[in-house]
Order: sequence, then C-alpha cells, then structure tokens
Amino acid sequence: METKDHSEQESKQFEEKEEQYLQRTLSKGWSRGTLLTLKGIGTFILILLMMIPMIMISELVRERKLRQDEVREEVSSKWANSQTLSGPILIIPYKKIIPANKDEKIEYTTENLYILPEKLDVQGIVNPQIRHRSIFDVTVYQSELSFKGYFAPIILENLDIPASDLLLDKAQIYFGLSDFRGIEEQLSVQLDGKTYELSASDVLGSISSSALSTPILLTAENLAQNQNFEINLN
Repeated sequence: METKDHSEQESKQFEEKEEQYLQRTLSKGWSRGTLLTLKGIGTFILILLMMIPMIMISELVRERKLRQDEVREEVSSKWANSQTLSGPILIIPYKKIIPANKDEKIEYTTENLYILPEKLDVQGIVNPQIRHRSIFDVTVYQSELSFKGYFAPIILENLDIPASDLLLDKAQIYFGLSDFRGIEEQLSVQLDGKTYELSASDVLGSISSSALSTPILLTAENLAQNQNFEINLN
C-alpha cells in the first residue's frame, strides 16, 4: 500500500510541475497550440535522431552481406561447381547400309551402339572444408568417388547388327563430367584388367557439353563375356 501511495504522489507531483511549466510558458505569450506544435516538432526530431543508428546498422548489414557473396563467389571460382556425372558408356561404332535404288551403289553410314552397364555400384565420401577470407568462412566440398560394375555380353542377333559391321577398332569408353576444374589427378578407367587414361572429348556433345573418353581394345571375344570396369574420381 505504501508503494502504491508513493507512486500516486510522484504522479501528482509530475502533473503539478507540468501544469506550472505550462502556465509559465503561457504567461510569456505562448499559446497552447504553439506549445503543442513545438512539442510535436521536438518529438519528431528525437525520432529522426533515433533512426540514424538503425539506418547505419542496416547499411552495415547490407554491406557485409554483399561482401560475403563476393567472397563466396571468389572461393567458388577456384573450385568446381556442382558436378553432373554420367556413364560410363561403352560406345561401338558400326556401319549401316543407306537404302538405295537397284541401279545405285550401296553406301554406308556410321552410327553408334551405346551400351550401358548391366551393374553399376557408386560409392563416395564427401569431406567439407572451410576456407577463410577476412572475417568470412566459406564451406567447400571434396569428394572421393568410386564407380564399379560390368557390361553384360552383347547379343548382336537381338540388335539386328551383323558382327562384320562392327568397327571394334574405334570402340570407346565415355564418362560425362560437367566441370573439369574439380579434377585433382589424371582420370583413368580399368577395363578387364587394362588401364586406359581418359581425356577431354565431345563424343556425346548432345548429352553432355564436357566429357571424358578413351579408345579401348575390343575384340569379338570380349563382346561374348562380362567386361568389368572401375573408375576412381577425386
């Protein structure tokens, strides 16, 4: 009760002082409307002064955000973008007869036979790494991938392609990779115990704008059996 009475007394004292100040001001020739206008202007100025730190803080946050984006872009430019991998695909060119009239000579065109793995096992480890730039930290990722599997025997009778039309000496292994910047070492593919180094190629430009391929040694005997492969990507 004493606390409540004390608060009421302070409130009354404040009101009395405010009324006395108002009377003194009015006695000097100030009208009540002028006084309220000046109080409104003063309040407006105080609000503006209080907004200045808020504007400064907002501008600082915006500047830091832009700088963070610049740092992220700078670090990312030295690393590969998100990768899209495709393959491996075994490509065997073959001759195809172009239909012609009886009086014309037989002509051939070359087309490709695309063979996908019968089994493909992909295993990977992704290791995050922190790159420091000034007061900013950018997370990048390093991966270790392993592709293992095999190509099943090719039954040419089911494909309606004569074995004599196959161009086995031009066979290739294709592996799609969207960004070469992430490659840390020479890539190679092991096929039936033999190692072939992969190099940049546009053999399947319609499927991938950047890819790797390598010519391989392929015989008719190879076509009749499983062909095991392995590709390690770091």
